Amino acid sequence: MLRLANLMNGGDYRAAPELSKGEYRLLWIADYYDVPISGGVEYQGRLHWFQMWNAAVWYETESPAPIYLVVRLSDQQAAEETHWHNLFAQMVTNGWDYDDTGTRLDYLPDKVMSGSGETTAQFYGLQKAQPPLDLSDNEVVGWFQGWIGGNPQST
Repeated sequence: MLRLANLMNGGDYRAAPELSKGEYRLLWIADYYDVPISGGVEYQGRLHWFQMWNAAVWYETESPAPIYLVVRLSDQQAAEETHWHNLFAQMVTNGWDYDDTGTRLDYLPDKVMSGSGETTAQFYGLQKAQPPLDLSDNEVVGWFQGWIGGNPQST
């Protein structure tokens, strides 16, 4: 089994199959720094996680488009990430979610909901007490490459 830890420490992501755009559906971005780093993705009808591969190298070169690994989540991890994502969408914003067309909601102002400063602070207070998501032993089931910001004008 191809584990995330092996690939994040210099392993060859091409040992996993490349996924075509129709095989996965982006659900939300969980971490972002200039480009999406990680988040929820549907693959084979189940919630998986996408994680940028070798971000440090990409930030140095910014070319070509980032490579994302698709990581299988356990049922418990999927339930927990769904819970935290839903809480974030309710208390902070749903603008990091993707709609069914692959457009991120922050590009669709009529669909974006945002919490107040108070609920945002409450969310980050709750999240701070949680251990970080550790997927190092999880299986990498595939990868894709591309710009996934979700702006329909940039694709």
